[in-house]
Amino acid sequence: MERVVTRVTRARSKSIHRAVLTLMLNGIVPIALVSSLAVPKAQAGGVEYVGQGTRALGRGGAFAARADDPMALSYNPAALSLLTGDSQLMLNVQNAFYDACVTREGTYGDQVEPSGVTARFGDFDSYRDTSFPRVCQNNKINPGLWLAYTMRPTKTIGLGFGILTPAAAAHLIWGDGKGGTKDGSLPSPVRYQIAEQDIKLVLPTFGISAKAADWFSLGVSLQWGIALLKNINYTVIEGTENPSEDVRTEINVADYFIPAAIFSAHFIPTDNIDLVVYGRISDDIRAKGDVKVRVGDFAASPLALDKNDQVTLQAAEPAQFGVALRYASRLKAPEAGERGDLMSEERWDLELDATYLVTSQFKNITVDIPTLPFLIPDGLKSDLRHEWQDQVSIRIGGDYNVLPGVLALRAGVHYETSAVSGSYMGIDFQPAQRLGLHAGLTYRVGSVDLSVAYAHIFQETVVVPLNSAAYRQVAKFTPVVVNAGEYASHYDVVSLGATYRFGTIL
Repeated sequence: MERVVTRVTRARSKSIHRAVLTLMLNGIVPIALVSSLAVPKAQAGGVEYVGQGTRALGRGGAFAARADDPMALSYNPAALSLLTGDSQLMLNVQNAFYDACVTREGTYGDQVEPSGVTARFGDFDSYRDTSFPRVCQNNKINPGLWLAYTMRPTKTIGLGFGILTPAAAAHLIWGDGKGGTKDGSLPSPVRYQIAEQDIKLVLPTFGISAKAADWFSLGVSLQWGIALLKNINYTVIEGTENPSEDVRTEINVADYFIPAAIFSAHFIPTDNIDLVVYGRISDDIRAKGDVKVRVGDFAASPLALDKNDQVTLQAAEPAQFGVALRYASRLKAPEAGERGDLMSEERWDLELDATYLVTSQFKNITVDIPTLPFLIPDGLKSDLRHEWQDQVSIRIGGDYNVLPGVLALRAGVHYETSAVSGSYMGIDFQPAQRLGLHAGLTYRVGSVDLSVAYAHIFQETVVVPLNSAAYRQVAKFTPVVVNAGEYASHYDVVSLGATYRFGTIL
């Protein structure tokens, strides 16, 4: 019996086109939405790497207890009432060069029934015995931007506002981004996971801090998350990897209000010690949007079948909690009730941060499609387990003021446990076990601090044997496993920043 998509490509039957579209809307597209668009947010771990902000990146993310620039909004809002100057204006930019490659186990013909040819890749029999080639992520532009302003209207109150983004590789293009290998000569072995993924997340943030005593401050930052998500992958009606039967699926969804809160308490038991406890909680992602599909994408004349009905996706945003301890060798004691300018008044400091990320909250993703006449008369609600597990992040870093008040050098290291079990390893973010080496510096010119930082983040190479692989392609019937193989990745991150300090504390 010829397969549905092959008959569509050959006969161009309008009635069969409608039948294929009905099958996709009832099965493939909803599952694709569920499996591809979950974007949990955390300060690090999960989808993010360690290092929001230039100074923090240079210290290996060990910044919660120091927090001496407006990135306190994200790391430790209680420090807003401890910052030097009447106010500070900060702009930080960075880019993550994310190198990731997958070598799938097997050949093109392992899970294919013979049916049809493709115009783009030629006769399937000519390459069905070819081993899957290595496929890499090809986009090198993954920017982060942090613009923030803080002020101290009194000696005991600190305020701040910022436009923040995650530290993540959010735009991924695998192979040629069109379902083929980079040179376009063969079908991409990872096209059933991702051809292209683009996640834009902006976090307008407002923070407030109150100094309850000279040795104790409390603070909270409130965030309004805005997420725009695009994903392209390939799906099938019945489980097979014959490109003649692939269906291109593009989904675009958005959530314009994801409320979250960051809270912290900052203790200064002595002039040399800072102790901070912190956490972040967030509402779920509830995204709505449209879907676009195309049958016979690799045939001579693909058939576009657009259906722009609204769907809803819900995914948990993992919480995180941590503690930070910092010791500083001071050159002079701070003024009573003040913390002082750490770059001028300290020789060196060393900080240890430990964060627990509840990424096991990210297990079930739910998609809900309302009733559609003739297509989904009863509606559809589906759940999919993602199988993430909790993570622990350990960060150690410090500054050394070579020329106090003029030049500071910094370095750090961080380690994170893996968020994914090997059986469900995929290419969306690859949050494997991580080790990061970090370095940076700040040079002060008058009231301006100019900073630069670099980090190389090693990620564990994960091998998923065929007998334990569990991630299946999106299919209406009998989906096949498509994630057996070797996953290798690492980050190189470069960051630049400038902070302007206005006046002195009244």
